[in-house]
Amino acid sequence: MLDESQGKRMAELSIESCLDLCHQARSLDGAALAETLNALQTALEQYQLHQPIPSGENSASATLPPESVSDALLDDVLASSASESRQSAVLIVTLERVVAFRYSLGQLFSDQLVIQASRRLREVLEQEDVLIRKGTGKLTIALSHIKDRHQVAHVTQKILDSLHLPIIIDGNDFCLSAHIGIALFPQDGRDASSLVRCAESAMTRVKEESDIPYLFYRPEMQQHARESLRMESELRRALLTHQLQLYYQPKVSLRSGRIVGAEALIRWRHPVHGMMMPAEFLPMAEQTGLIIELGSWVLDEACRQIRLWQDGGMSSLPIAVNIASRQFDRHLPEQVRDALMRHQVSPGCLKLEITENLLLRAAENVISIMNELVAMGVELALDDFGTGYSSLAYLQKFPISTIKIDRSFVVGLPHAKTDCAIAGAIVTIGQELRQEIVAEGVENLEQMQFLRELGCNQVQGYLFSPAVPAQDFELMVRQARRLSFNTGYTLASRIIHG
Repeated sequence: MLDESQGKRMAELSIESCLDLCHQARSLDGAALAETLNALQTALEQYQLHQPIPSGENSASATLPPESVSDALLDDVLASSASESRQSAVLIVTLERVVAFRYSLGQLFSDQLVIQASRRLREVLEQEDVLIRKGTGKLTIALSHIKDRHQVAHVTQKILDSLHLPIIIDGNDFCLSAHIGIALFPQDGRDASSLVRCAESAMTRVKEESDIPYLFYRPEMQQHARESLRMESELRRALLTHQLQLYYQPKVSLRSGRIVGAEALIRWRHPVHGMMMPAEFLPMAEQTGLIIELGSWVLDEACRQIRLWQDGGMSSLPIAVNIASRQFDRHLPEQVRDALMRHQVSPGCLKLEITENLLLRAAENVISIMNELVAMGVELALDDFGTGYSSLAYLQKFPISTIKIDRSFVVGLPHAKTDCAIAGAIVTIGQELRQEIVAEGVENLEQMQFLRELGCNQVQGYLFSPAVPAQDFELMVRQARRLSFNTGYTLASRIIHG
């Protein structure tokens, strides 16, 4: 039996041999070219299986074959199509949750998941089709024999259906979903790089705004992709040039009317577009991974501001910071600990808000990270509750001290029966678990009074104040501004709104 090094070397030699044949691709007939492509595809798969799994943040790219191999495969499929006046298609497939699995369960596990998913897709594809792994959770597929868009759509749906079936690893079932961008040859491009670029644009557009899991490329997508790249570059520059700022939205007690904390919310003071709200740039940051750097900045900036307030003699109030799913990994406790120590802030002054979809990841790994944070003295809040799939039994597993009612269930109070029922159920769950309940997006007196009668503990929203700069929030606290339960009116509202 071959050992790892022998197997890897044989795979490398097979690739080299096949690449030599590929240089003659345009002189081969259809059958010979198909045989060569198939041999190269097999060699590539063997190469990936014999690659060691290195450690470190950049290990995913180290397990992939050279870019020249991928380019050769795609170029030869296109050459075969052109020589026979046939159409072909390039698909960019992003496997959802693989990155999250990588952070929570490790690189080795995510690699096993992608390899098994790739094997399953090979069963769906024709022998002459090409399947290439291009990153932690990304695959490139070239369909070599297609008649029209309908056939491509049919194959794409078969790909999606196959991924929905459970993948079994170590006796556990894992299901994947995908976003797919499609570019057609020769309509959208006549070389591999052009088609991949077009398919990438379509895949990005699917993730951003489509209700279906795949899209065919359209020319206007390139402009959208260029704008996204420009914004990403500008946001990276904003991190370095102090264009970002934290605003603070007060949380008010429904028992005393006093400010009992705040949520830190990021703003981007763009040099051209002015003040930009999170919804305008955070989705792009999520897709590009820049959300991790942004999250680190928000955590550090919030701790820095807490220290400034304390040095100025302001009473300490817990400040909540939103943690993106991609931030929530084994490095988070150390990152939080470093920020607290760097600014000499007590853990009780910081609260981390997470969303429900995080709880749906590998529970044991999530719980261990949560327990480490709670052991430090940092409280955890479940944000946007009711928009995911949490239940009373499920929530009992997690060390969460606060549940936040999503604003989508507050807007219809107290007249919409469904919103009233959901809000009532969430408050009941919180009371059962002895957790604090905070309602977001409270804008009028009727909403506030209904929530107060339900037993909700705190509210935040325009009824009391929007998110404001640090100095305005400090002024509210120092002047002990309070919410009136009779009118909902506060002096703070007059100052902020003019």
